Amino acid sequence: MGSLLRSKEMKLVRLYLQPEAAYPTIKILGEAGLIQFVDLNSHINSFQRPKVQEIKQCTEIERKLAFIEKQIVEEEEPFAKEIISSDEIESINKMEMENLDSEIERYHEDLKNMIVGLNEIYSQFIDLVELKHTITKSDIFFAQGDFEEDFHHNDHEKDTLLDNQHHARIFGDLGHIVGIINSTEVFTLERILWRVSRGNLLFKQEEIDEPIMDLKLKKKTPKTAFMVLFEGDVIGEKLTKYCQTFGAKLFEISESPRERYTLFEKTQEQIRETRLVLNKSKRRQLELLMETEKRLSHWKNKVKQEKAINHIINMLNFDTTKQCLIAEAWSPSNKINQVKIELKKASEDSGVIVPTVLEIINDEKKEKPTFFETNKFTTGFHGLVESYGTANYGEISPTPFSIITFPFLFAVMFGDLGHGSLLFLTAMIFILKEKKFGKQKLGELVEVLYNGRYILLLMGLFSMYTGLLYNETFSLPIDFFGSCWSPDKNDSNYHLVSHNCAYPFGVDPVWQNRKNELLYVNSLKMKLSVIIGVSHMTLGIVLNLLNAVHFKRYVDVWCGFLPQIIFFFSFFGYMVFLVILKWNIRWSNRSIQTQRHGVLLINTLIRFVISPGSVEHDMKIYPNQGIIQLILLFLVVIAIPWMLCPKPFILKNKAKKKMLKEKKLQHENRSLIENQAEPNDLFDESKYQLKHHDSNSDLELDINIDNQKVNEFPIANQKDEKKDETSHEEQFQMSEVFVEQAITTIEFVLGSISNTASYLRLWALSLAHSQLSKVFWQKLVLFPLTTYSWMVFIGFAIWVFITISVLMIMETFSALLHALRLHWVEFQNKFYKGEGIKFQPFSFEELTKEQTN
Repeated sequence: MGSLLRSKEMKLVRLYLQPEAAYPTIKILGEAGLIQFVDLNSHINSFQRPKVQEIKQCTEIERKLAFIEKQIVEEEEPFAKEIISSDEIESINKMEMENLDSEIERYHEDLKNMIVGLNEIYSQFIDLVELKHTITKSDIFFAQGDFEEDFHHNDHEKDTLLDNQHHARIFGDLGHIVGIINSTEVFTLERILWRVSRGNLLFKQEEIDEPIMDLKLKKKTPKTAFMVLFEGDVIGEKLTKYCQTFGAKLFEISESPRERYTLFEKTQEQIRETRLVLNKSKRRQLELLMETEKRLSHWKNKVKQEKAINHIINMLNFDTTKQCLIAEAWSPSNKINQVKIELKKASEDSGVIVPTVLEIINDEKKEKPTFFETNKFTTGFHGLVESYGTANYGEISPTPFSIITFPFLFAVMFGDLGHGSLLFLTAMIFILKEKKFGKQKLGELVEVLYNGRYILLLMGLFSMYTGLLYNETFSLPIDFFGSCWSPDKNDSNYHLVSHNCAYPFGVDPVWQNRKNELLYVNSLKMKLSVIIGVSHMTLGIVLNLLNAVHFKRYVDVWCGFLPQIIFFFSFFGYMVFLVILKWNIRWSNRSIQTQRHGVLLINTLIRFVISPGSVEHDMKIYPNQGIIQLILLFLVVIAIPWMLCPKPFILKNKAKKKMLKEKKLQHENRSLIENQAEPNDLFDESKYQLKHHDSNSDLELDINIDNQKVNEFPIANQKDEKKDETSHEEQFQMSEVFVEQAITTIEFVLGSISNTASYLRLWALSLAHSQLSKVFWQKLVLFPLTTYSWMVFIGFAIWVFITISVLMIMETFSALLHALRLHWVEFQNKFYKGEGIKFQPFSFEELTKEQTN
């Protein structure tokens, strides 16, 4: 838990590498996954960096692999997936990119050529099938009786085609077009041809008995064979073009039955031969896909790693001598020794004379990334927190607290021993078989449940606990300890067994189905919700104090935490105090009127604000209540300006002192430089005497240079002083600080009220869950049980279905989302900024996970 409270300490390290050792060093660091590299060339365009061509090559290989993977995924016929040997995996990992590219290119081209060839053969096969069906239907078209009937029944618009000539002249004078087309296009084609020919045609159609594959649509579609009779070659050419425009396939089919039979037999033979060739080609393609499939994931890993290494090399920079490469990276301080070991190993493997040097840089100006070490239990809870935002470096993380509070708040809304047990058992199944589930590719919903299995486990456990508190098991109470209430003789009323009797744990089962049950349970759950909410928010305020102390922001302690906790406790803490106190008062000792009407806390709190210090005698809960409430109200009023006003003035004063201190330091530095000028001049004068005999020009040059240096210092310092004054004015703006503090104060004051009210959702959802469960049980199980015995089985089956679908699925997600909101908004806004930078180490393992996902 300690490692989750604050992020790991991070160090900025600088690596000095020999250029020939860069690749193996980065590769080994990628395998270790210990450091996050900093881009030292962020000012350089990505296309101007040294490893552009290598990255382009990797991108091109990825494109080829994506094509191969697409063919494997789209393959309809299942094939056995083989596992590649460890030696072959090692061979792929050690392979140079040029050799890997050549190997993948070979597979890619082979597969591409196979697909092209297969598509051509398949297209020929479809054409032959369509021809066969068209020949079969053409026998109907060329039947003599049909033509006679059609020609003699033409309407007057079609009389222009024939003038009742003998059938013997029909085939001699008329041309014909035979083809096949999608059934959806037949009607449109007929109307178009009719208009083009001005009615000088006869259109016959017959639908094919079975759908045929359409290569353009990539699915089987119904087809229709047709024949067009026309007169004249010119109109025939025009009709042919229109048929082809509509996507119809046209065939040369003779009107002679003998020739049609010969063509049919020939087509049948070609179909058999083409089918054999097609099957052989398909088997070859499957073999190639099987061969590539077992290597595909390893190829992808290799290419992704190479691409990532080249990206990292592009982040490196040369030193001034251009002799070595410089890299900067973030690393957890407890991992630096391990990084040194990996660097030593990389230097030995690369065989360089000068090993890689690691230097720790103390640069506090750079924003450090945030890193938390998690395990399989805490990862899910940490993920919920990071969905809101990554913690600032050194900031307290809500994760260790959310491990308990998140499932507990969920359980307050979901509390039922039976439902909690089902949730617990579901989580246990995922936990006990986590190795099996971890190796499988899960569906989206199942994967979410698997990743959150430990969250579900605690949600189930806490739901069982709150179910015991509420004494609800599938909405039914269980009398564990014996009720403290005993019925009267007529069973109309109940009386206490003894005045000191109290049910040891949870709600007394006697409240079940009583007239005032809802009134009692509502009051109990509402007050519990307020107590839990105030406690939860108090924890957030205390964590804000710990953050302020950790970052040494003591002004936030005196002008933030103190007024906030005083304001919060003076009103909301007092409200919780009244609730608990009222529960512990024996009202039988009070006046008759007080016993009858009780003390309404809402009236007490209203009078606390509008009538300071005055408490009616019957409304008094404890002695000196009026004075204490007056003091608390005074603290509430004082706390608001305390939060608002002092902090901006304190910050302004600190900024002013800092500026004066820097001015004083600059003045001292300038005086020191001026005082050092005289000895330099004397020394230069002696130089002048020595050099006088050599060259007058040298003398003048030395004096001018030194005087220029001396005179430049004050001018530069004056400029720096003015610049610093301007920068301080820019850095601290009183109005901006005051507005920000006003927003913070208003947000806290109003947020305290709204957030406390928001915790009432615990009561509302708990009540809804309990009432739904009770209604389902009474209407679906109890009602059939008291009326129709045979309906019990149907009612029970429906009850099981609704319990799982509504209460176990819908209600679970509803309560989970509300618990998440209470943490993100009501709890975390008290102390958690969540504006940090997540530590993302260069890791091949993470790359593989991303690829798998």
